[in-house]
Amino acid sequence: MIEKSEALIKTADFLDIKLRDHGYAVLDKGWHYPRTALPMSRLYFSKSGQGIIEYGDSRIETKPGFVYLVPANFRFGYTVEESWEKLFVHFVIMRHDGYDMLSDMGKICEYELGAERIDELISLYATNDTRNAFALKFAVYKTVNDILEKEGFRPKREVSYSALVENTISYVRSHLSIKLSISEIAANNFISESLLSKRFRSEYGITLGKYIDDLVFFSAQNLLIESNLSIAAISEKLGFCDQFYFSRRFRQFAGVSPRYYRKYRY
Repeated sequence: MIEKSEALIKTADFLDIKLRDHGYAVLDKGWHYPRTALPMSRLYFSKSGQGIIEYGDSRIETKPGFVYLVPANFRFGYTVEESWEKLFVHFVIMRHDGYDMLSDMGKICEYELGAERIDELISLYATNDTRNAFALKFAVYKTVNDILEKEGFRPKREVSYSALVENTISYVRSHLSIKLSISEIAANNFISESLLSKRFRSEYGITLGKYIDDLVFFSAQNLLIESNLSIAAISEKLGFCDQFYFSRRFRQFAGVSPRYYRKYRY
């Protein structure tokens, strides 16, 4: 007899870590990263020195040989008092609704990996070899899994919403713009604005307006990091009336200006 776990394999296929940004950094005394949030999670593999990670009223003093997981959309900042040498990896595990799977984690996690292991990962990163690339990505998977197991965190399973809410999610993602209105989405679903808003909030947990705003600014953050588009072009692409209004709204959302965000994202 052959037994198959279709649900498990379907989930495994879905859980693909996509690397978004990465690098090996030696940050000098005085380096300051302002409190902001990325629509992607971060791993900081600390080799030497120390960074001071600050969030809310708390702070973490990093230690060599440790790795730090910052979940997606978590607002934090850090400073460097002397120097901080690290390998960093930004990644996403995207749900179909446009949010990262770790965005509900709500805390920064510290995990002892060992100085020798971090040196090995830095050596892998310094090469251009297919097997080493595979080994590095496997290490990212394992590190994330080990941290989640240590913390006892279980990401939310993909939720099945009503056809109305699923259609709304799909429409927002395919017509993403700050100009996208609830009335347009309601008309597409042949339903009143009030009923759509009520159903969406009841099932999804946030207002439809906030959902649209979140996805617009997640897209803006990704474009600032991953593309060479000018800030004006990103503003236009996302439907803003002008670059200055986009910059003001972006600062309200992310805590820093688009220009600063693009330059200081490590």
